[in-house]
Amino acid sequence: EEPYRHLVDTAEALLGRPLPPLQRRWSGVYAEATTPGELIHRAAPDPRLWVVTGPGGRGMTLSPALAEQTADLIGL
Repeated sequence: EEPYRHLVDTAEALLGRPLPPLQRRWSGVYAEATTPGELIHRAAPDPRLWVVTGPGGRGMTLSPALAEQTADLIGL
């Protein structure tokens, strides 16, 4: 709650007036790879299942290339 209050306070200070009350809000969470130098995390928890995650908001752009790369890696 505190980060949202900070955003509202900052916006009100910049605008010089109170903002109308928020009706609802949304926040997104992006998976990020945590290994230094790695853009994604790829794992096979089962021989028939591969999980590729971690591009951190670049999934729509990178998913075709990541899918092709993963398919090549597993011999499809």
